[in-house]
Amino acid sequence: MEQGAWHSFPAPVYIRGFARSYAKYLRLDEKEVVEEVVSEMGDLAEWDGGGSGAGRSRGPLDWIMLQFSRVRWTVVFPLFLGGAVVLIGWLAFRSWQATPMRDSLDHLGPGLSEPKSRPSGTLPLPTNSPSPRASAR
Repeated sequence: MEQGAWHSFPAPVYIRGFARSYAKYLRLDEKEVVEEVVSEMGDLAEWDGGGSGAGRSRGPLDWIMLQFSRVRWTVVFPLFLGGAVVLIGWLAFRSWQATPMRDSLDHLGPGLSEPKSRPSGTLPLPTNSPSPRASAR
């Protein structure tokens, strides 16, 4: 920049931005420094577009990236994030509603209130009770 090698920059906007930043760092009048640099550069219409992007045709990806650069991401990103949270919540609710309700105690089997069924319908006799004949004597 000090040597006037303007062709090493990809576009005039970079030169103006660098001059503005440099003037701000040195605490100079930014507007005046930028005007001096632009007048030293000469006619911007003759810019050859040198630098890293020289001779490159612009494709659809360049157009897409230009559109993305114009988006105010401080507004759009929270909207996308909020929409994603709402969508995930809605899908989780739908999945919860579609799940059939079942009794969570089905796998326990009979408990204390339900006796196990017996093979015969009679009650068992005690094993060590005296016989009725021995007690009658």
